[in-house]
Amino acid sequence: LDPPLLSKATKPRDDCVVFLKSRAADLGLPISVFEVAPRKPVVVISWFGSQPQLPSLLLNSHMDVVPVFPEKWSHAPFSADTDSKGNIYARGSQDMKCVGIQYLEAVGRLMKANQKMK
Repeated sequence: LDPPLLSKATKPRDDCVVFLKSRAADLGLPISVFEVAPRKPVVVISWFGSQPQLPSLLLNSHMDVVPVFPEKWSHAPFSADTDSKGNIYARGSQDMKCVGIQYLEAVGRLMKANQKMK
């Protein structure tokens, strides 16, 4: 896996923010990035409904990764290597990043199906 957007990152955590900004733009959704602590951005992508006074739904995931011990890995932990079966070997690949992508994919599919939120 070699997402081309990652080359635009200027700080270690910028790669996730760059990717999320690009995905939000693809979906036509507004995005806000809040730097609540140094190097710990909070990214909010919004999909507004037709009745904003109604209660909201928050889909939450995180994008940080805890430190690794590379010597304990059979693949480089941050390389996102894939094997012949399609398994992905990457630190955090089965953590909350997959959930965040699932949220974005679900919203994108709902929008493509012309579903409207109230």
